[in-house]
Amino acid sequence: MAGGKPRLSRSFARALDAEVGRFNSSFNPTDVVKLFDIRQNGTSPVRGFETGVRANFYTGARRTVVDSTSFRLESLITPLDRRGRVLFDGVEFRAVRDLGHMSESQLTKMLQTGTNPKDSYGKLLIGHHHKQKFHRHNDAFIVEIPAPNHSIKNKVQHPFGNAKGRGLTPSQRQDWNKIKKQFNKERAKEEFLKRGDYHE
Repeated sequence: MAGGKPRLSRSFARALDAEVGRFNSSFNPTDVVKLFDIRQNGTSPVRGFETGVRANFYTGARRTVVDSTSFRLESLITPLDRRGRVLFDGVEFRAVRDLGHMSESQLTKMLQTGTNPKDSYGKLLIGHHHKQKFHRHNDAFIVEIPAPNHSIKNKVQHPFGNAKGRGLTPSQRQDWNKIKKQFNKERAKEEFLKRGDYHE
């Protein structure tokens, strides 16, 4: 470990990129270290990681993505078999962050309006349609990523760019705008309930 930073192989970096939707074509170890807390001698919750390395999404808190304990049984959000993955209204979301770092005022706004959450660095988190697929297709899913890492010019994230007739249709976009607000409201509600501070 040079300079206090973990040495990461290119294959490991690609696995990280693919899982969280960064989809960068170039490898930058510094960026990966900023986003992840790498621990040796652990087991990976993410498919494709090399044996002996455990990676957690880094937000400055111990638990940084949601897991099976993050939501009540009564919640409209259902945790899936891997950390960070949930199902809401039939749509799969991945790399879903825990909201423990957010302030009460931020959560209140999120609960009331359905605005997107922010990470612990204050960066807006957005839902990216993996490979620009409609979120209700059988093999589609949404990946939560920081807004600065999302670009229509990124050909890996957006293979179709903004070409006419590709990507989401107007009705599909309308459905997405509705579900993302409902999803965010439910997440804020669950966080308030965990803190014992939710009032109808």
